[in-house]
Amino acid sequence: MVGQKLKVKLRRGGRMEFKVVELEAERLFVDEAKLPGARLGHEYRVRPKGKGAEITHRIYVRGPLSGLFALLLGRRRMSESVVKFVEREKELAE
Repeated sequence: MVGQKLKVKLRRGGRMEFKVVELEAERLFVDEAKLPGARLGHEYRVRPKGKGAEITHRIYVRGPLSGLFALLLGRRRMSESVVKFVEREKELAE
């Protein structure tokens, strides 16, 4: 449900609170967390493909300080995070 809040426990300590900002049943899920001067978001899309589905996951940072957070988070770290997420989703689906 749009507006629902999710609390995420981070592996390295701490917690983040995300809020569902967009939702389309069986198609789209977008959540965002507030950072100082920016927002960190995840976008998950599901599209039918053959007999199954294709899932895309995008991580983004928006706002006046998004450039700073993009450097801190780093493209490599973000890519690794997405790969780990996809591997875990495959495990759960099987």
